[in-house]
Amino acid sequence: MDSFDHKVQGTTSTGSPIYKVENTHSNGKLAIKTMEVWAIKGTSAFMILYNADTPEYLNLIPIIQKMVDSFGTATTPVRLHSV
Repeated sequence: MDSFDHKVQGTTSTGSPIYKVENTHSNGKLAIKTMEVWAIKGTSAFMILYNADTPEYLNLIPIIQKMVDSFGTATTPVRLHSV
């Protein structure tokens, strides 16, 4: 069963959009959580795709957050996980 969790949009300090979409995929035995984060900076587009077994998903979020932060200072930050 696949599920669409949520979509978040933020902007960088230059007004460029940052988007995040999360999905959960399952084949009945293994559940995988996927996050796609993408941004446009000038004439370049950047994308981060993160997949992990659902129980392990949150373990690398701090590293993925640093990668997202490297897109530029966000005026409306995209936070990957709120505790």
